[in-house]
Amino acid sequence: MFPVVALEVIHDSGNAKDEDPPPKVDILPTIRKSKMLLRLRKRNNRTSTTIKNIYNACHMYMQSIRGTRTNMQHLLNSLVENEYVYHCRKDHDSDDVSDILWAHPNDIKLFNTFSTVPVLDSTYKANKYRLSLVEFVGVTSTEYMFSIAFVYMMSKKENNVT
Repeated sequence: MFPVVALEVIHDSGNAKDEDPPPKVDILPTIRKSKMLLRLRKRNNRTSTTIKNIYNACHMYMQSIRGTRTNMQHLLNSLVENEYVYHCRKDHDSDDVSDILWAHPNDIKLFNTFSTVPVLDSTYKANKYRLSLVEFVGVTSTEYMFSIAFVYMMSKKENNVT
């Protein structure tokens, strides 16, 4: 599912002669940073690694995955690689993406099977791009909730929603 990556956490304590080599920690994208630090401290209780070192190492790792692509290019590339269904709309005045909708094919199949109770939830421009995030959620007959689709929208005007 997710690759496990051995990430080298580099830190500078000012005394490089007597130190052990920088520790490595296995990272899984779903593991919280505090859990990574606890795992490091279990392996070596004398480590001087801090949570800031973990955040910096994870940031460098994510940058190495993204490469020179912009965040939007990386999102679209990830959607294509993971075989998501998506649709983009551009702003009329510029070439900027104004709306993007994406859904996984398995979630679409679930929705086609259990389409009686779709639920819509939205945040209002709570991310760094100042775009509204809309999530469509479905409920199965056994009351299991699943995500149907996600949308980043520039505005909540009627022509953007329909």
